[in-house]
Amino acid sequence: MEKRKNIIYISGVDNYGVSMELGRWKRRFRESQDGLNIDVFRIEEVKNWSQLEGEMVSVWLFAEKRLFCVSGGTISKNEKSFKKDDIENTPSKKDIKSAESEEKLIKICETLPDDHFLIFSNLTLSGKTSKLLKWLESFADKRVFSDVWNISTWCDRFPWVEKDHIKKIIEAYKKAESWREWTRETLSDSIGNSLEKLSLLSLSQKITEDDVNDSILTESSWKIFDLSDALLRGDSKNALSLFRDIMQSTNIYALIPLLIGILRSSIYVKSLQNNGKTEREIWKLITINPYMLSKSYNAKISYEKLKSFYNEMLSINIAYRSGKGMKDPELWRIFAIELAILGLKK
Repeated sequence: MEKRKNIIYISGVDNYGVSMELGRWKRRFRESQDGLNIDVFRIEEVKNWSQLEGEMVSVWLFAEKRLFCVSGGTISKNEKSFKKDDIENTPSKKDIKSAESEEKLIKICETLPDDHFLIFSNLTLSGKTSKLLKWLESFADKRVFSDVWNISTWCDRFPWVEKDHIKKIIEAYKKAESWREWTRETLSDSIGNSLEKLSLLSLSQKITEDDVNDSILTESSWKIFDLSDALLRGDSKNALSLFRDIMQSTNIYALIPLLIGILRSSIYVKSLQNNGKTEREIWKLITINPYMLSKSYNAKISYEKLKSFYNEMLSINIAYRSGKGMKDPELWRIFAIELAILGLKK
């Protein structure tokens, strides 16, 4: 089978680059037609695959071309990978359902009309066992974003920011890579957010060294990790106090992507735990720091409450990046996060 140019697989630890590429595709489709031809869904939320398959592979009356954006996915295991004498590893109905979802998506990829496009990004599937990921690696048009520290890449993304300022920001975050809970995905989002802030400032004033320093989240920002710990405990009172303290010295739009990055691994762990996986099984399924795995697995907060809070952070971040956040007062964003924190109360 030949590669399918209309099936795009966007991946890599440069999370900001992945988001930019996905956003570029969406803008292209909006400009060529309108928003009606873009559909977004998460694998684990699909209820009726037959209906979805029919909608995706059929010719649509309202647009010549369509764009489908797919993310998420419950990490699954092939039944053959389990040891017969290990009853703990017997595949559950949810494992089997997840594998069936992947089979459905592969079928859709193979039958999708050439004038429709299907983009996969931010997938949460196991590279060792996922049939879908193996198919995408072999037949999709791959776009990999992995070089978080490439200065030229960031200069191309933010041409209004001076190269020396970009270099300083990248060097500052590169030093943070050794800190306990910073991943390259988190650092990529933080670099992008710092440069977004400088880029906006450059439209109205000359950027100073103080502006550059103010845009960087450094080791002095440890209270953000204390905040994430309080959230995982479901301690809304302490979390609210820490959040208000952090906002005294941190821009809300620098905090949100970092907090999203820190909590992302916890969401994966709590989701798998909610599906009946043991800590040992999760360790085999996803790449995660042992400290983060143990802390997330033993966190008192329920998956439903953590997911609700995480989705609120995503909504605020998406609104800001799409331009809506530029129109709303920052105070409203802060208030929305405080309400989300208060929602963690039992």
